[in-house]
Amino acid sequence: MKISLEDIQSAFFGDDVPRKNIALRKAHDEIQRLQKALKDVTNPIEYLRRHAEADGNKLNGMAYSVASDLHFVQKIARDALDMSPPPPSKGKAS
Repeated sequence: MKISLEDIQSAFFGDDVPRKNIALRKAHDEIQRLQKALKDVTNPIEYLRRHAEADGNKLNGMAYSVASDLHFVQKIARDALDMSPPPPSKGKAS
């Protein structure tokens, strides 16, 4: 759920309390989503482990190479900014 600063600001004009509450909830959700992505960028091994376990797999030695790859880490960040969640790392880290 991507929300712009303009969307949040416009919700606070007027006396529409329900609209303000919705804007606050959306802003809160967006902040949480971006914080999670930032944690994934700072700890790509944990990101890979989480996705591997979700698929019923475990990491192998290749995971360290993948997590050290600048393009992989940048993709996590880009996907968060583009609102597309990164796909699970099937085959790469398990």
